[in-house]
Amino acid sequence: MRKGIKTYAAIPGRRCALALPLLLLLLGGCSYRELPDLPGDAYAVHFSTPGMLGATTSQADTRALIPENMAAGTTVRVLAYKRLGASPDITVDTYAGENTYVVDAAGELSPCVTDADGVLTAGTPGELYLREDTYDFYAVTPALAVDRASGTVVRVPHRTDYATGRTEAVVVQKPATLGTDKQVVTLATLERRCARVSFAVTRKFGNVTRVQVQQVQLTRMADAPLQGVPAGDLAPAANGTTLTLTAAAFTPGANPWETSAGVNVLPKTEEAYALEMQVRFNEETDVTELTAPVGAMMFQKGYHYAFNLVLKGNTIGLTLTVAPWGETSWNDDTGQHQQTEFLVATWVVTDWSDNAGGFVFNNMSYAEWTALSWSDDAGN
Repeated sequence: MRKGIKTYAAIPGRRCALALPLLLLLLGGCSYRELPDLPGDAYAVHFSTPGMLGATTSQADTRALIPENMAAGTTVRVLAYKRLGASPDITVDTYAGENTYVVDAAGELSPCVTDADGVLTAGTPGELYLREDTYDFYAVTPALAVDRASGTVVRVPHRTDYATGRTEAVVVQKPATLGTDKQVVTLATLERRCARVSFAVTRKFGNVTRVQVQQVQLTRMADAPLQGVPAGDLAPAANGTTLTLTAAAFTPGANPWETSAGVNVLPKTEEAYALEMQVRFNEETDVTELTAPVGAMMFQKGYHYAFNLVLKGNTIGLTLTVAPWGETSWNDDTGQHQQTEFLVATWVVTDWSDNAGGFVFNNMSYAEWTALSWSDDAGN
């Protein structure tokens, strides 16, 4: 039995419920104190979710965005609270129970068992049973443990697609037919609380026939884990962590000179950082090291920061495109968000042959780069 999670076996009727404590004592099973009383007016509640969203480009943008479907295998923790005041406040409201769920192939939520990191584990899933009343539901994905003893907080590491949402003032009622009908609560759309960073390499000239990224490092990232209250933002503080992507993280593209990778990162405060890359070009055995210092900027929740390394003859350019996470097209003609692109750095190759069959790579000089002016639309 998972401590702190209010789940019950499906035992119909008050008589069976009253006999359950004695049965457990006789069988020597789990402690009676750990099993909440099952009142006769407690009923199973099921959930569905419409998906999750990134961020809009500004506070004034109220355009309805299309939620992204949650992938099969994604876990969700749902907590139920009874409100004490006029507004929901998870830190003071009355806890009523919780359960964990997994998204199935049809996109529905099914009860499951997870560990504290929200990873599926073996075990028999239970149900969330609630009395007839009005509740606020808090959803957390992945199904990370919620520490109610230390302020009702979630501790989130890097590389996590962490999203939360609150569904307010839901009335739980007795089903019309016990044992067959079930109440299904549609959860509010979950909001992403982390950022997405991706890397891609491609060419504009034929003198590069193959690219292998050995490693990418992001310096001065937020120290992990970050702590937040369900349905609230994560609060970044110090930026002292280096995040590394190895060669195994990169996926080859359609051509041997194309490759890409992505990672979810915790939001960070406005501070300069560096992007450090180790790359092998063509059939070279030596690794080329590229370091790009980036001016002070934030990594803001719900945004996608896409770095693109473009090979152009005797130059290499690094660009950064910033847009709401989940948006795939941005243009003024359709009224959708317009992507914001910046040139971060340019390197000049001193011994790089322009002939498609020739490649000599001995030295590289670094061109001066202009610090970026980060606008609000870029997540600053």
